[in-house]
Amino acid sequence: MLGKLMKYDMKYMARILPWLYLGGIGFSALVTTFILVINNGTVLFLGAYAAYFLFLIAVEGIAVCSSIFMMVRIYRNMFSDEGYLTFTLPVKNGDVLNSKILTGAIWTFFSGIVALIMIALPIGAAIYKVPKLLEADDVSIGMMIESLIQEFSVGLAGNEVKLIIFLVLTVVLIVISAFFAPAFYSFCCAITHKIKRARAFASVAIFIGVSYALGLIISISTVFIEIFSEYYMYGDEGFSAITPTAMIYDASEMSAYFGLRLNIMIIDLLVIGAIMAVITVVSWIVSNRIVNKKLNLL
Repeated sequence: MLGKLMKYDMKYMARILPWLYLGGIGFSALVTTFILVINNGTVLFLGAYAAYFLFLIAVEGIAVCSSIFMMVRIYRNMFSDEGYLTFTLPVKNGDVLNSKILTGAIWTFFSGIVALIMIALPIGAAIYKVPKLLEADDVSIGMMIESLIQEFSVGLAGNEVKLIIFLVLTVVLIVISAFFAPAFYSFCCAITHKIKRARAFASVAIFIGVSYALGLIISISTVFIEIFSEYYMYGDEGFSAITPTAMIYDASEMSAYFGLRLNIMIIDLLVIGAIMAVITVVSWIVSNRIVNKKLNLL
């Protein structure tokens, strides 16, 4: 029955979100075409700078609209008057909840892919176009690109395992993030389901408030991780005493610099992933318990 429930939930979400995704990709394609067509470096720079803010709004809009649509589906189908009908279906209440969380995770994952495509298209066009514009202006960047590649290769030496760990943790965090929003919002709806008035507002307020607090905690923790990591690596002098430019001439320093950055990013991913995983699991457990044993929509 879980599969049938997910089928209906997927169809409901598919009424709007694919069109939203197509609109976002279409906007990205227009920006990409602009980058490829313009042959004047100044015009390209000014146009790209002007489109930058609109582009950020578009990418953020995809994520926000997807989340809102998912939240509306969860609330209406389970915790509004429609919930009376939903929970009379010959299925377990837990399956209804699991269907919402799984479909929400799937559409969140799709939204992430769309956002990546929207970002990748203009970046790829810029990587292709900018060197040609610079060469047309008799400004060679070949040596600069070769230098950057060489610096990356030198810095990566000895840090290959850390890079693999970072990539694996990134994928794991993406998966956790996909489940976080639907599971946590289900929790917010479940714990406010007995409120007589403004029930939907209360659930959204808790979701936004806790999400903001979580973001603040994560930001503070990453700052402390950065400070302690640099202090551990460079002592009282601090990281500012040694710049990446100076490291170019010292392979060991460059490798140490890359290692430090990877260490910081790995610790950040572990902290963020652990926090989000705990909240996701606890949210699912509490929501599942409420919809199975304590749900009362009267």
